[in-house]
Amino acid sequence: MATKSKGVFSINDIINHQYLALANRKKILAQSKKIRSRVNQLMDEKPDLPLIVMGDFNDEPGMDSYEKMLGASSIETVMGSVFEPDKILHNTIWHLSKKNRNKDLWTTEYPDLIVQNFGLHKAWLDHIFISQNLLNESAKFQYVMNSGNIILKDVNAKRASDHYAVYCKFEVSN
Repeated sequence: MATKSKGVFSINDIINHQYLALANRKKILAQSKKIRSRVNQLMDEKPDLPLIVMGDFNDEPGMDSYEKMLGASSIETVMGSVFEPDKILHNTIWHLSKKNRNKDLWTTEYPDLIVQNFGLHKAWLDHIFISQNLLNESAKFQYVMNSGNIILKDVNAKRASDHYAVYCKFEVSN
């Protein structure tokens, strides 16, 4: 999954940045709503079906200024509504934010083409979301709690992709 894109890639993009950024945010939000609609459909049809939704969402947790204009965040849209708590997806990487590793909680870095003198912008765009039934200790297929992580950020990983991979562990029991 790749909900694309909110980048600035040329001088024309810089001039039209706000217009393009808002348009891209609308596109990402529409894609996220479509994904969430499918998740809800699967949860309604097969409540016990383990679900994993993962990939490059081109969005970080929380609401940036464009999402505030739209009144919704793409990541939170995919994760689900507090008004349907049984359908909320768990972010397998979130636990890292609780371990004083917030500064390392990013999966890509790129030059900020608008404010070029502040180095690389770091963003947490890659996510693994799982349904709550994968958190159940008695399930035959279950998520290993707090196993979500980001691959070691080294030269080899950077050669493989412009994003650092995210991963987590699952266990299968009899």
